[in-house]
Amino acid sequence: MEEDYQEGHPWKLNFDGASNAVGNGIGAVLTRDPKLINYRRLVLELIEEFDDITFCFLPRDENQMADALATLASMIKVNKQEDIKPIQMSIYEASAHCYNIEEEEEKDDRLWCQDILRYVRNREYPDQATENDKRTLRRLANDYVLDGDILYKRRKD
Repeated sequence: MEEDYQEGHPWKLNFDGASNAVGNGIGAVLTRDPKLINYRRLVLELIEEFDDITFCFLPRDENQMADALATLASMIKVNKQEDIKPIQMSIYEASAHCYNIEEEEEKDDRLWCQDILRYVRNREYPDQATENDKRTLRRLANDYVLDGDILYKRRKD
C-alpha cells in the first residue's frame, strides 16, 4: 500500500496476478456452505492428478443435469447395505425422442402428465405407487395448477 494515504481517496492494492472465473480478484474461493468444504478439499486433491484441467461456471437455471439427478435421487429407493450401481450416461447428437423407438404393444397411450393431473384434481395416487412415488408426485404437483380441465405449469417468477 502506498505511504501517502489520503482520506477519501481509493486504496491501491496489488496482488500476484491470480484471477478468478471472471478474470479478476485474487483467485481465492471461499466455500460458504459447510457441507461443501470436504468436497472442495477432495476436488483440490484430485486437481493435482491432472496435467490440464478447466472449470466452467454453469448457472443453476441452465443445469438440467443437476435437476434430473435430483429428481432421480428422490425416486430411487437405496439400500445402504449394498453398493450403489453407477448411472451410465451417454451424450447423443440427435434429440432423445429420435432414439425412443418402442414396440407398438408396449406403447402407453396415457399422457405424461396423467398422474399429476389426477393428483391435482382428486388428490389420488396411481394404484401401484410406492411411498417414494407418492412423495415425488406431491413435489411435482406443487409446480402445476388446474384451470378447468387444463393443467398449467407455474412459472418461477
